[in-house]
Amino acid sequence: MMYNSLVCDNKENPIGMAARLRDITELKKYERALRRSKQEKETVLNSGRFCYEIWSQRSQPCSDCPVLKAMKIGNISVLLCVDFLEVLDKN
Repeated sequence: MMYNSLVCDNKENPIGMAARLRDITELKKYERALRRSKQEKETVLNSGRFCYEIWSQRSQPCSDCPVLKAMKIGNISVLLCVDFLEVLDKN
């Protein structure tokens, strides 16, 4: 990402340009991973099956299931945090 600014002298006359670059490679990598994680969850939701059946071939939920935790406390935003932490963990 690039930011440009006009540089002026003390009389407000343009004398040049200043540019600042920001490497967003890591940001894009995390965005892709987060998008992939959301797609995986949508796949489970659209399948009519539970995630533990699909990913772990289990018949019972995992003991630390983030979905059950979110439902228990009534705060779905917990799942967004879990998504983000999963992305960080994988990278």
